[in-house]
Amino acid sequence: MKPLYSFLIILSLINGANAQEWQWLNPLPQGNHLNSIQFIDENIGYAIGSGGTILKTTNGGESWTFRTTGSSDYLYSVFFISAQIGYVAGFNGLIKKTTDGGVTWISQNAGSSNSLHSVFLTDQNTGYIVGDSGTIIKTIDGGVNWINQSSGTLNLLSSIFFINANTGFVVGDNGIMLKTVNGGTDWTPIAPVTTNGLTSVYFINQSTGYATGYVGTLLKTSNGGDTWIIQNSGTQTKLTSICFTDTNTGYAVGNSYQIFKTTDSGTTWTNNYCEDIKPLLDISFIDTNKGYAVGLYGTIARTIDGGITWTNQSTGTLNNLSCICFPDQQTGYAVGEGALILKTMNGGIDWTSQSAGTTAFLNSIFFIDKYQGYIVGTGGTILKTIDGGINWIIQSSGTYNALCSVFFTNFDTGYIAGNNVVLKTVNGGNDWVAQPLGVTAIFLSICFTNSSTGYIAGSSGSILKTVNGGENWTALSSGTTKYLSSISFTDLNTGYVVGQSGTILKTSNGGVEWTPLSSGCSRFLNSVDFIDQNTGFAIGDGGTILKTNDGGITWESQASGTVVDLWSVNFTDINSGFTVGDNGTILKTTTGGNAISETSSNSKAILLYPNPSKDKITLEFLYLKNSVSAHLEIYTINGLKLFQQPIIQRKTDIDISGLLKGVYIIVVSNETITALKFVKE
Repeated sequence: MKPLYSFLIILSLINGANAQEWQWLNPLPQGNHLNSIQFIDENIGYAIGSGGTILKTTNGGESWTFRTTGSSDYLYSVFFISAQIGYVAGFNGLIKKTTDGGVTWISQNAGSSNSLHSVFLTDQNTGYIVGDSGTIIKTIDGGVNWINQSSGTLNLLSSIFFINANTGFVVGDNGIMLKTVNGGTDWTPIAPVTTNGLTSVYFINQSTGYATGYVGTLLKTSNGGDTWIIQNSGTQTKLTSICFTDTNTGYAVGNSYQIFKTTDSGTTWTNNYCEDIKPLLDISFIDTNKGYAVGLYGTIARTIDGGITWTNQSTGTLNNLSCICFPDQQTGYAVGEGALILKTMNGGIDWTSQSAGTTAFLNSIFFIDKYQGYIVGTGGTILKTIDGGINWIIQSSGTYNALCSVFFTNFDTGYIAGNNVVLKTVNGGNDWVAQPLGVTAIFLSICFTNSSTGYIAGSSGSILKTVNGGENWTALSSGTTKYLSSISFTDLNTGYVVGQSGTILKTSNGGVEWTPLSSGCSRFLNSVDFIDQNTGFAIGDGGTILKTNDGGITWESQASGTVVDLWSVNFTDINSGFTVGDNGTILKTTTGGNAISETSSNSKAILLYPNPSKDKITLEFLYLKNSVSAHLEIYTINGLKLFQQPIIQRKTDIDISGLLKGVYIIVVSNETITALKFVKE
């Protein structure tokens, strides 16, 4: 098995019983917004956010692994009371708990559908969560039951903090501040000092606390929250989070490219402008020097010098990507915003940018082989390469209209569809000629089934067909007036179109009739790709990925792991596929988008013990005789293969004394592939 494929399977297995179906290739470690971060100790930390995202580090933030709660809901807050026990809270009353350090997450009943914004635990059994419409709920049995408490307000409550088992504070919209001294039995309003919304509250001891909010609001109390004074933050931007490392030194972040610091208990604040860091939503420090802040587009900012400098641990472009094309298994291209052209030569592990020689937004890319390809975009842009993108040559389109889709039937003959225009070349793009249409529409997608027969789809339900290489185009009846964004044929007669409001149409007679199919979703579908007569994928807004295994009769939703809009999908075989979208999103599957279960019969048949271990682990095949023919590989959590060896005995001891402390993955290959996780102490 190739190392890339091995590790992608590993990634899909380490997240619990239901493995992630699509893996992030860009940005890394992932691109969803991160709303909350917490470190349990100097090594173990968690960051959570949109799309059900959970990131975990076991090495003090040097690296992060992507986990999932099994939900795509928005997560607002994370809180761990120990290394093993933690909670997340989020959209629509979501509460989930882990008792195994984030490997698995169990849903709990909040008793409300209000979104929950902040969670705080005072011990392993007692915790509080606040949210929309004045929601405050409490548990005293580790989340088995959550009981509503009376807040006396309908304002959104954004943050909660307890300084001991009984005394806690809540802040929220319109400057509301609440205090309890009896574990939430009563919540008493504190005299307001601002009408600005408050976003975060933090205490450094029994007496001294801080709160942040909109318009640069920064408040301080020195008497246990009885009274608060306004401090000058030096900014008008919304401040979203605050924390302190000692009585004097504190940090605040917000909706800007700045991180604020005080060394005099908040009397004065200085700001550090971080050009390559996006707006931040939460901040946490491990010690006086090492801290992390998280925010939009998966940003993880790190300092190891007490905030003097910050580096962005999230890597990769954040430009919106509109199209992806793989001429072979390893070689692929993605294009998009800012004339961005990305190329990979190793199946998406690494991406390098290429020079486009233009500033246009690039909408579509098509390769005839791994060397000759074309790109089209706004302003009538056409680019051509004959050397795999080393050089891109601008061609004259004769129009300034936006060009949306490109398709070639051979090395010389190609077509482009765009805004009220269809172009054709018969000499590799040296000349492009506009074709007569007789229809006014924005044509978003074009494809051909042979050298003569082609289709275009676009606005107002438009579908046109040619049977003579584009000399004439005939309007077909689609039966809809919705935007149609992508068209794909599996043979001369069978084709599919997707578009607005979850629209999927199918023809079995070359477009004479189009039958609506039930997609089961209402999202705008932006791209469709069929691998064979039965297997196809459609992707769209909000991270939507749909798959059919029966020629479109039924469609099943897959977990993309993101909520960004996806614009293009391309499969290289029945299992390997890619999709791209907003904010630089590139996802890949090597399983046909199907989740792999860690609790398969094969994994249950292999024991790994002791786990954790300091010097030796044992692999034991339960249901096999003494003679075994298998192979094992050990990887770091980031995919670096450390060593491999054959397995010939039913029980095999493995020396791990030379490994550093951390989490590792063993991949066992016999008739099937099993990935098992272990911890080196």
